[in-house]
Amino acid sequence: MFMAEDAYQKAYGEIALFYRISANAIKAENEEQLLDIFLHELAMFFDAEIVVYAERKDGEIVPCRALGVQTSEPCVIKEGETSCWKALKENSPVIEFSKEGNLDLPQPIKRLKPRAVLHAPVTIFGAPKAVLCIIRLRPERFEESDAKNIKVIVNQLALNIERLRLKERTERIVEERTAKLRETEEALMNMIADLNKAYRELRTLDAAKDEFINITTHELKTPLTPIKIQAQLWLDGAYGELNEKQKESFRMILRNVTRLTLLIDDIMTIAKLDAGKIIFHFEKHLIGKLMEEVAEDFRDVCRVRRMSFSMNIPDELRKLEVEVDGERIKQVMSIYLDNAVKFTPEGGSIALSGEVKDGFVEITVADSGIGIPEEAIPKLFTRFYQVDKTITRKYGGTGLGLAIAKALIEKHGGRVWAKSAGLGKGSTFGFAIPLKKSKEGGEA
Repeated sequence: MFMAEDAYQKAYGEIALFYRISANAIKAENEEQLLDIFLHELAMFFDAEIVVYAERKDGEIVPCRALGVQTSEPCVIKEGETSCWKALKENSPVIEFSKEGNLDLPQPIKRLKPRAVLHAPVTIFGAPKAVLCIIRLRPERFEESDAKNIKVIVNQLALNIERLRLKERTERIVEERTAKLRETEEALMNMIADLNKAYRELRTLDAAKDEFINITTHELKTPLTPIKIQAQLWLDGAYGELNEKQKESFRMILRNVTRLTLLIDDIMTIAKLDAGKIIFHFEKHLIGKLMEEVAEDFRDVCRVRRMSFSMNIPDELRKLEVEVDGERIKQVMSIYLDNAVKFTPEGGSIALSGEVKDGFVEITVADSGIGIPEEAIPKLFTRFYQVDKTITRKYGGTGLGLAIAKALIEKHGGRVWAKSAGLGKGSTFGFAIPLKKSKEGGEA
């Protein structure tokens, strides 16, 4: 039981790190900003006091960026048999530990008596050209699982370094070729060729990023299935009777496995939307029927939580056929209703309504829940946005549901919105889709 909970916590921490780094790294405008992001995140994730990024130059390893130590003093490592050089030459992470703090490191670091070091080579454009040194001053060893995680992280670092250098190279090419453009037609043709090459390289890196997301989500999702099955078998009494406290522990595991699975699914959906890999199947559907199918799934949930649930479908809407992707429209309604159930206390009310207005079908979900402050409403459909971190901890959620809803509705040529009179006064979420599918709202 506890091993399953530990596995969940570990997997959750890893996916949070990977996607936080991915989201922040793409904002970096230069290598200095990029390295600061990675050093900060690595220090927190590995609970390390010192993190150093150094590059191989003319037979020496020279620090370029550091966190937790000053590198203004001579801090280079000359080529030799040190673990730092071993990591570079073997292109594989190396772990060092010394209880007495006698590790072979440059003097500015050595005099701090570091006890544990994880050296990780960074392969840039196909060759190990740099190394990350993650250093703990306390006597706590790095584990093999740390070495496995750092491989994924340094791959992401290398991709972003390559991206920035290609960007810099592209900008430099543009400047050089623009100057020559006024001189000869040959200069123009060379510039176009170089830009095309750089574009293809950037597309290759983008594909590598997509592959990284797919592999990571798959690897994180794979262990969740046996955890869920084993927890359910325990609850079903397959391994003997459990007392009520034990049953509640397994129910907690199942809830958190479901939560992590939903997080991974949301991230995969966002990635597919960005890449244009979600296929929309537009067919004529009765909007009223789609609303009834979704409502059926939530009536029992509301009954269990002692909430009143109502649905208002005008006769006009029951008979109205609109060309939409039915499953995607139901997905958006489910996102709205799921949020309403989550943020409405017992005894509250939820209403699903629809109407035809100004050439659009408008669907709304209103609740008597905790409400939303006015200043937060414009940001609600932004990825990973949370109105209040304490609310996230209490109610859960990924911060991606509304962003997914917005993207799906915009693919239909529609719009989304949210309204609230303030905290404690409930909220209303809605979307509108055109009665006739526009050319822009076609297949993705």
